[in-house]
Amino acid sequence: MHPQLKNDGHDTGVAFADKWLADKYGPLLADPRFTKDMLFVVTFDEGDHFFLWPSSNRVLTVAVADAVLPGSTSNAPYTHYSILRLVEDALGTGTLGREDANVATITGI
Repeated sequence: MHPQLKNDGHDTGVAFADKWLADKYGPLLADPRFTKDMLFVVTFDEGDHFFLWPSSNRVLTVAVADAVLPGSTSNAPYTHYSILRLVEDALGTGTLGREDANVATITGI
């Protein structure tokens, strides 16, 4: 389920988006039956330097899973395709043979 425009933080800010996420997914993320073998990813679609992409655009991505080290961070240059590659590698499906085939999967977290 994706946020509507008022909940995505563009016009209302991060605190508003955070409340939407907490209300929508907080109870599920607190339930071990839901989180077992699950990867929950939230990523913003643009950063402060969107028009300078890809050289300096940085966006926040948060990953929640049993396999994610709590509090870990990475400054590696990943893209949205890196998230796709992470899922493909975890499921063993192989890549789509497009941009996802040419990126490194997310590691170190």
